[in-house]
Amino acid sequence: MFLKLFRLLPGRVWLIGALVAAVVGGWLWHQTVTARLELAVTEAQFEADSLRRGRDAWQARANRYRDDLVTAIAEQAHAERAVRELQDSLAEVDERYRALRQRIARAPAEDDGPVAPVLRDTLEALP
Repeated sequence: MFLKLFRLLPGRVWLIGALVAAVVGGWLWHQTVTARLELAVTEAQFEADSLRRGRDAWQARANRYRDDLVTAIAEQAHAERAVRELQDSLAEVDERYRALRQRIARAPAEDDGPVAPVLRDTLEALP
């Protein structure tokens, strides 16, 4: 049957039909490939947007941590200054107290007088 149909139509018609079929087939293949590529581009854009949002969130978190670190460093420096000032103040009080204890220890016996036992115990218990 196919051979009869082949003999009835001239060769040019078969050639034109083959060319039309090749063009239509090429166009369909091109449309399929183009649709796949467009889908891949859309997916890549979606993933890029998602990654950008993630990056922005991590950047914001890093900025918060950096700000917290700067605050902690400033607080630590302030605390260290306060500790040094307190140590200096304690050293100064200790010097005055040591001088007072030495003066008391070097005082002559005639400078001693009666003292209430509670007061004597308290004074002797001081560092």
